Amino acid sequence: MFHLTCYGWLIFRARSAGQIRELTANLFGHFAPASVNVNGLLVPLLLYTAPLLAVHLCEAWFDDGLVVPRLPIGVQYSIYAATCYLTILFGNFGGAEFIYFQF
Repeated sequence: MFHLTCYGWLIFRARSAGQIRELTANLFGHFAPASVNVNGLLVPLLLYTAPLLAVHLCEAWFDDGLVVPRLPIGVQYSIYAATCYLTILFGNFGGAEFIYFQF
């Protein structure tokens, strides 16, 4: 259902039937990941997810969903600080105008 909703937004955004056809063809047939700046996207993603993955692995290892509050206080605050710092550093705080505001 989510994918159908997103495709509906694509149809709603298109200006003509030709543009719908072109966008659909590009979506399914002409995907060009070489045009994406991998370093600009992948490095921040890995840096941001590393502490979260470490916490998740620790939770899985100890079979405890609340393992962080049970860790030593210095480790707790290190995890909290790393998460806050990386959110501020790599967060996207510049909003874009919502598509429906054009009407």
